[in-house]
Amino acid sequence: MTEILYLLFYLGGLALVVGCIGYLFATREKRNGRTLRQSIREAEKLGGTYGLSELGNILKGVAALEAWGVVIELDLTSVTDDVQMVVVDQGEVELYESSLEPEDIERFRKSVSAVGLSIRPVVANGPYCVNVAGAWPVIADTVKRILKSRYGVGDEETVQAKVFG
Repeated sequence: MTEILYLLFYLGGLALVVGCIGYLFATREKRNGRTLRQSIREAEKLGGTYGLSELGNILKGVAALEAWGVVIELDLTSVTDDVQMVVVDQGEVELYESSLEPEDIERFRKSVSAVGLSIRPVVANGPYCVNVAGAWPVIADTVKRILKSRYGVGDEETVQAKVFG
């Protein structure tokens, strides 16, 4: 009789765990009726050719979709470098320096210092980034000032924007 009660207790606990997992799976991260994966797919459609002056609109578009964690890559037409940033959360972007060359890291540090921020290593001896926070127009303006200082580009610069998750 005791064995049957143990078995029933075990099966009841197992059913509870399976039910909780099923509930969590069914209600996973839906925002505005979309899952995070659907938001990222929609954000990828924001890619295209823009003027650097439109960076704020790209950031607002990603924010409207709540596609946190997407990477925005800007291919600058007048220089050979690509600029990558990750939209971390509402009002926060991480801008990356992908080069590991000491002179590139120093130029990035100086450009970031010029706007009152500081860089940090992503991993030891790895790439560096800077967190830029605030309202989307402020973030866009700060990123554009860093890019102007780093690469000598302005609002008229044409960029090929890629958005991916």
